[in-house]
Formats: sequence, C-alpha cells, structure tokens
Amino acid sequence: MATLQDFYPWIRLDCPSVPDPAVDDAIRKGAREFCKLTHAIEGQAVLTSVVGQRDYVPTLPDDTEIAEVRYVRRADNSSLTGFSLDFLDAQAPSSGNPNRYAVVETLPLSVRLYPTPDSEQTYQTQLVLIPTQDATEFDDKLLDWYQEGVTAYAKYYLMSQPGKPWSNAEQAAFEFRRFNTRVGDARIRRSQWRSGIPNSVTMHPFA
Repeated sequence: MATLQDFYPWIRLDCPSVPDPAVDDAIRKGAREFCKLTHAIEGQAVLTSVVGQRDYVPTLPDDTEIAEVRYVRRADNSSLTGFSLDFLDAQAPSSGNPNRYAVVETLPLSVRLYPTPDSEQTYQTQLVLIPTQDATEFDDKLLDWYQEGVTAYAKYYLMSQPGKPWSNAEQAAFEFRRFNTRVGDARIRRSQWRSGIPNSVTMHPFA
C-alpha cells in the first residue's frame, strides 16, 4: 500500500513551503477526485442476504469507501437491476427473491435489495472505490500508475488557495489541465482493458 509520504516528492518540488497536514489533505482530495472520475480502483464484495433485512454494508479494504456499485449478481451469475433509491422506496413493501437494488448514499454506503429477501442467498458485487476523507494508505496503482494525476490535482488545490505563500493561479490552471489530461489517459486505459465487457449498470431513475 502507498502512503501519503510516498506522494510528497512530486508535490514538494513545486510547493516546498506547504505544511505537511495541508499536503496530506490535498493528496487525499486528489486521490478521491481522480478515482471518482476514472474508476481507477475497483473491488469485489460478497453479500449474504438475511431474511427480512433489506440493507447491506459491503466489507471494504481499509481506507476506502464506495463511489459506485457496478453490478450485483446472484450465485447463478444473473444480475439484479440497478435503480435509484427514490424509485425503489416508492415501490410497495414486498418480500421475495430480490431482483432490484439501489445504493443508499449515507455513510457507510450500503446496498438496498428489493423485494426484501425472504431467504438466504449470496450476491457478488463489483464496486468502484475511492479513498476515504481521512485515508492514510492508498492502493499501489495510485502511486505506480496514476501519481501524476493525483499530485496534479493536489497541486492545483494548494495553488488555488488565495493569500497563501504557495498561491499561484497560473500554475494552478496548468496543474488542473494536467490533471484532466491524466484522467483522460486513465479512461482510455480502462476502456482498452474492458474491450467487449459492459462498462456499467444502467440506472433507472424515478420518474
């Protein structure tokens, strides 16, 4: 696992006077924003349904939280359909074999099944993950493959702060452009990996 300090050299090069706590905060923001936009970090979790329980909190790697649920599948590999939480909650209460799900966006994020399970089953979930707001360790990919994107956003964030010794609006704009370029590169890389594989579950909003 990569640490906050592993990213320091690329930030200190352009922001030598920034206190460590401010650098740490900027790195976390950069990592979270990069992962949200690129889906750079994914993970799987198994959910085991309990009779009468509709919400399930997946077990995640340390220092991560859910940004998106890509899919929920039964043991036979058939998929549940993703809906918005508003749509799911507008349905009449029911119990049975779940065929729909939604993400409950209160921390910790959970998966809501509908109908409420009336038997025990296992479900495989594919999750898009982001570092938590107080993360101290990060997936190695963020350092080995994506450190330029993460640190570009961190420098943009720091240099955009008005009235600081390290403020630099022109350089901040440059770092933000660099960040967007690295986001684009990461998306292309992931699309190449996923050639022929569906990219996401289509969500059906409440109408």
